[in-house]
Amino acid sequence: ETIFAHYHNCIIKHRELQKMCKEYWEKSWLNEIKYRMLKDNLQIAIYPYGKIGKMVKRILNENDIWESLIVDNYKEGEGIVGLKELEEMDTTKYLYLVCSSTGTVYIDIREQLARYVCPENIYDLCPAEMVVNHPFSYYE
Repeated sequence: ETIFAHYHNCIIKHRELQKMCKEYWEKSWLNEIKYRMLKDNLQIAIYPYGKIGKMVKRILNENDIWESLIVDNYKEGEGIVGLKELEEMDTTKYLYLVCSSTGTVYIDIREQLARYVCPENIYDLCPAEMVVNHPFSYYE
């Protein structure tokens, strides 16, 4: 077996492992979200709406879960609200899915949302321990 063949086999195994991790990760948070929606009668809010937020929306919709609110300070469009607008809303009826793993703003994004939303209504899809080696790399 040549070194190239060995390398190729390693790449294939790595991709298979990534796919398994991605599927497990998706299934685990989807089940948790469905449970919270039913148990607490909550609607889904996505925050922020960047690359990961859009991916999460797609995964939710593919599993017949529909967001009711998209929150992002830097995006414009129909149905997208800024954080300040949450002051005027009943934030208790939503489960806010935090969709950011960017290290430079990791803490800021979570602190900004926590000013408007109680912690029980925040579900972090990228907890700190996942930021370095998280399943989102599969999508990049």
